[in-house]
Amino acid sequence: MCPNKSKFTDLQALKKNIPISVANGSQVDAVGVGTIFARLKNNKNIRIDDVLYVPSLDQKLLSVSALAEKGPQVVFRNLTCEIKSDDRSIVEIQRIGKLFALEYETLEVVHFREEAGQHEDVPVDESIWHARFGHISTKRMKNMKNYVVGLNIKTKSGMDCEESEICEGCMNGKSSVQPIRSSAYGKVKTKPCWKWFTVMSLDRCE
Repeated sequence: MCPNKSKFTDLQALKKNIPISVANGSQVDAVGVGTIFARLKNNKNIRIDDVLYVPSLDQKLLSVSALAEKGPQVVFRNLTCEIKSDDRSIVEIQRIGKLFALEYETLEVVHFREEAGQHEDVPVDESIWHARFGHISTKRMKNMKNYVVGLNIKTKSGMDCEESEICEGCMNGKSSVQPIRSSAYGKVKTKPCWKWFTVMSLDRCE
């Protein structure tokens, strides 16, 4: 829950206010719900969805039960609380008095995307992109770079589209058999030979 409207990058008004009971026994109303982008003290960028906008609060609060419902594991120790996802540590929070204080700074959505993308613009081998796009032609794949952002293809030096290595998946999935043509001696007849499930082709003059 957050009392600061300016911290949200996406905020929608609730159709009906949600009453929330706080520690002193009083009730406050949540009037909106949205998303907050934040950078933790360990420099990890996170996105927090379904944050309630509660103007009457005097501080931001993170519900452990709501967090657990979304998948992360919350591990409490004597003086620390660790939030984990898939057994990987996201952040360790120190206990201050009777509360565990999560330190972070909010980020604008554009700035968050720039920060998150700094480590993602790494060249990826063209064979991997080729497989990801369903084995499209190398020429078409390279032309896509002119129309999208983030398609950083790592090509071998001195190799153009026609010289790219043959993909084994394409050979197995796209290869076809040419129709059997008529021979100079007449039509080609095929006769099944059941031994070892082979097919024998014979030329026959009519």
